[in-house]
Amino acid sequence: MKRPLRFALMLALAGSLASPALADRDRDRHRHPHHPPHEHHSRHDHKRHEARRYCPSGTIQRGLDCLHRDSIRRDARRYPRVGDVLRPADYRRISDPRAYALEPGGNWNYYRDDDRIYQVDSSTRKVMAVLQLLQAFSN
Repeated sequence: MKRPLRFALMLALAGSLASPALADRDRDRHRHPHHPPHEHHSRHDHKRHEARRYCPSGTIQRGLDCLHRDSIRRDARRYPRVGDVLRPADYRRISDPRAYALEPGGNWNYYRDDDRIYQVDSSTRKVMAVLQLLQAFSN
């Protein structure tokens, strides 16, 4: 009786040790032979990942920057603000400030574009004040 019991125990032990090795018969093959591996990827996927590599979702890459869609619309026409340095070559200088009811003289000059007047410090070229043309005529 000892021999059949010993044989049964060895057979059970061998079966339990071999079962993990036999469980994955297709370990070297793809599980579905009619679908080759990576078929669900497009040949252009690397370009999609390349574009998203630098900018998080919800932003658009403009040059080297990632900008939110709202900021692109908002900065479509950017006007100089108080404290910005004005490039005088881009604006027309007002030679007679009294024609616009502005205070003449001082250490500043006036420049204008289509609908704004800029009071600019003559030494640093920084914008000291921004006036709408309607505000200049309403005084």
